Amino acid sequence: MAVVKVNLEKKLDQSYLIEIAIGSLKSIGEKIKELSIAQHYVIITDSTVAEHHLSPLEKSCQQAGLSYTSLVFPAGEANKNRKTKEQLENQMIELGIHRDSCIIALGGGVTGDLAGFIAATYQRGIPFIQIPTTLLSQVDSSIGGKVGLDTPLAKNMVGAFHQPKKVFIDIATLSTLPPHLRLNGIAEVIKHAIIFDKDYFEFIKNHVKEINTLKPDVMEQLIQKSCQIKSYIVAQDEKEGGVRKLLNFGHTIGHAVEVLMDFSLLHNDCIAIGMYYESLLAYQMGMLREQEIQAIEDLLNAFHLPVKIPETLKPQDILAKTYLDKKVRNNVVEYVLPKKIGQAEYNCAIKDQLVLEIFKNTH
Repeated sequence: MAVVKVNLEKKLDQSYLIEIAIGSLKSIGEKIKELSIAQHYVIITDSTVAEHHLSPLEKSCQQAGLSYTSLVFPAGEANKNRKTKEQLENQMIELGIHRDSCIIALGGGVTGDLAGFIAATYQRGIPFIQIPTTLLSQVDSSIGGKVGLDTPLAKNMVGAFHQPKKVFIDIATLSTLPPHLRLNGIAEVIKHAIIFDKDYFEFIKNHVKEINTLKPDVMEQLIQKSCQIKSYIVAQDEKEGGVRKLLNFGHTIGHAVEVLMDFSLLHNDCIAIGMYYESLLAYQMGMLREQEIQAIEDLLNAFHLPVKIPETLKPQDILAKTYLDKKVRNNVVEYVLPKKIGQAEYNCAIKDQLVLEIFKNTH
């Protein structure tokens, strides 16, 4: 018998910087050039973001002397799918995009997830840069390297871990969004506070008015703090084998609602609903106190976020859909539950009957 070892032991530093500023989009080209990571850049964005931000980015790339190509796909969560990925990849192949290229994801979470997944798989992996333009993508999806797409059966079920080379956050992009979307992502911000930092929870509670009006200095503090929390957790557990699961608080039920509603509800709203019900589960498990449940509900209400499941959904259907969650182990749904505001616990196995009772008592 012969044995040959394939020795792949190595240390790989995938660290990167998140740069947060106001009005930085116009000068990003020079900063990308300084990274020296590619000979050609492929800007991937959606049709809505392209109207506001593609031209300034292209102009910045031109001024920096960068070679680039721009690809635009139809906006919307419904297009974060295999078909869109295939179409964009085919365009890149037809254009002769090679491994010396880098993808620039310009847009919200859909674009970052989709473009990042393309970067992870195109010619077996090329670098990419995140330029998130929504609050949701700035505080959550652009950080940590999770990339992927949705299927008709479940959200984010197909994907990879592929870290960006850098994240550029221009807070000014939030002001170009429709009013009802400017704080689309605040549920993730509240999630960070509930699972990790009680002082941050108090900061959010004390600055509701400033956040609702996108006051620049407060928004910069808010985004920076959420980025710090997520970065700290990701640094400990990049591939979600342990502590990174904390970031899924609100997502087990939230994603089930999102899929059952055929993505007609904002991810932000679904996660708010999920956090409320999973907080109720924590209360029933003897973890959260009643006044903490009220504090969480009050903060969600302060940002006009929903807390109740849509009346059109049946509790049994929501429960069934939670079994498609990525945290299911041995056919048991494991939840992330807050022990108190500022601290949470993962791998919490909850009996189906208790989940159904929570739904039925609040439906």
